[in-house]
Amino acid sequence: MIHGIFYGIFITFIFYFTVFAIRQRCISAMWFSFYTVCLGLILGLYQGDFQGYLKHDLENQIHTILITLIGLQYYTGAKFLRTFLNINFYSKPKDKMIQVLQWMGIAFIPLSLLPNPFTLFYCIVMFFIGPIICSGVLISFWIRGVPNTKYVTIGWMIGHITLAIGLLHFFGFTLWMNDHPYLLQVTTTLSIVFFGIAIVAKNHEYHEYNLQDHLTGIASRRMFNRTLEIEWKRNLRNQRPISVIIADIDDFKAFNGLYGHATGDECLKTLALLFNRSLRRAGDMAARYRGKEFIAVLPDTHTSEAIFLAEKIREAFEAQSIKHEQSSTGKILTVSLGTATIVPDTKKNPADILLSADKAIFQAKINGRNRVFSTNQGFA
Repeated sequence: MIHGIFYGIFITFIFYFTVFAIRQRCISAMWFSFYTVCLGLILGLYQGDFQGYLKHDLENQIHTILITLIGLQYYTGAKFLRTFLNINFYSKPKDKMIQVLQWMGIAFIPLSLLPNPFTLFYCIVMFFIGPIICSGVLISFWIRGVPNTKYVTIGWMIGHITLAIGLLHFFGFTLWMNDHPYLLQVTTTLSIVFFGIAIVAKNHEYHEYNLQDHLTGIASRRMFNRTLEIEWKRNLRNQRPISVIIADIDDFKAFNGLYGHATGDECLKTLALLFNRSLRRAGDMAARYRGKEFIAVLPDTHTSEAIFLAEKIREAFEAQSIKHEQSSTGKILTVSLGTATIVPDTKKNPADILLSADKAIFQAKINGRNRVFSTNQGFA
């Protein structure tokens, strides 16, 4: 019963994270799946759970199979750590150390299968010194605050303390394990659970990061595109108008050159805040669009309403009176805005309203900047 639950958990994790890796294009999740496969097979063979399913000629090769799986498990475990934590980004020397350990897993296979005087020393380095080095790297990353290190470190420590105990038991040093027959299953399960939590948490943070602009805190262009597509389909069904506003800070390149990028970033944050505050309805959404440009999607909004809202944003930004000596519209920083409104139909797509809004912002610039222009000028 216990063994069935244990292997059921392993199979579930392998299936889930394989699908997860393919759908999310997460390479570390794929290496985790490989690692879990190797680990599950090793424990099954070590405890004699799989021997009954092997052909007689394979039973004589269990030692070779076990050695091969141990080497592959070591390789995939190190590879998982390197890809998951992106160690090369934080420390190239530490990444090189774990890369060496990673390939030691592959070298372990022939060294263990072919009798030689170096096998014992090699095993000591690989199974005791190697995990200590990896643990040191993980703990140092955790202390430095490297994202998503906590759960991996806990899982790694649990897994490799278990491994050390298992090896000591194999060599006859920890006979007390005979009184705890399920220790390996429980601790190994805990280890892969913590690894799994780390992968899911990292993926969640990645998507949150990609859906939010890291400078201004409002939605990213990716989030905007997703929302526009959803609202387009909804307004298509209901045959209601949908509007878009694009805002572009005037003479911003000159402003950055004159006052510095840090000051420019503060201005972007100011416009993002004003843009976001101006949107009152639940379906409205503001996002960072392109560098100094911001965009809003306004479902069920007519042309006159979009123009009114854009003018409100323009006035609010002008009222900030941000000094700009090289401004072509005065001595302060200003913003130009373009709006577009479309009632969706089957012959149009979301790209049409974006193209229309781009034309509007271009026309607002040509007309003198610090103004609002709509491609639907004259329509309600």
